[in-house]
Amino acid sequence: MSDAKTPAAAPRLGLETLEDDVPPAEELPAYSPPSKHPLNPQVPLAQQLQVAAGPSSSVNRQFPPEFNLYSANLLGRTFNLGEHQNAPIYVVSIHTGWSGNPDVMLHTSTSANSPPLATANFRTFTNDTTIKLPPLNPRSYVTETTLKGSMFGRTWSFSIEIPGPNGQLRSEPFEWRHSRGEDVNTLGSVWGTGWKLVRLLGEGKEVVAVFTEGTMSLSKKFSFKFRGAGETGVLGERWAVMAVISAMAIWEKNRRTKNNSAN
Repeated sequence: MSDAKTPAAAPRLGLETLEDDVPPAEELPAYSPPSKHPLNPQVPLAQQLQVAAGPSSSVNRQFPPEFNLYSANLLGRTFNLGEHQNAPIYVVSIHTGWSGNPDVMLHTSTSANSPPLATANFRTFTNDTTIKLPPLNPRSYVTETTLKGSMFGRTWSFSIEIPGPNGQLRSEPFEWRHSRGEDVNTLGSVWGTGWKLVRLLGEGKEVVAVFTEGTMSLSKKFSFKFRGAGETGVLGERWAVMAVISAMAIWEKNRRTKNNSAN
């Protein structure tokens, strides 16, 4: 009989184990389109997206580095999220009035009948928005956080847990800021303006995501791009969901304001 020992399984990376340091470019987690089976909003993202790949591990990303939101119907209440219009990844539905649904729902598949991965619900008499996110770990439930809007809606801030040193989660503040700089010009905004998401800790105030609310395309309504640490994946997949759903909440809130002003 052989004395050789069976090698230990490769460690799995997830929200609980990602290091705070930015990995080399060749080791960055690659985006992998979701499978035909939709994500389960009741199960931690780290548990659903992590995969072991030979001697090393990587984390599947549920969003590509850059994507758009395309109109899916004439009513303007359903939108397809994806890199290209003919290749949707998820669907986003918008609700108003007395439907009983949150204002913005990011679904777990390309069907509007699938459960939401995250939602945004606008609060009455305030600029704040209630965001519901996937659970932090297998022992917790769907959690709520707040997207806080400034008085005139020029900044929107939130705090969220991200992976830190030694696998510990820590809460960090982030802020969406209206921008006219080079950060947003690359996304093709009609008005040359957009929004940048700033990581508030540290001296550099790193921009980790950007989005624009209008493009030259009639069907493309929204463009989003991860930047810096947001693109590398070191901030975690739950942070990525928060970045996307908060951007969509700002976009939809501004869209309603413009529509009301035009009426």
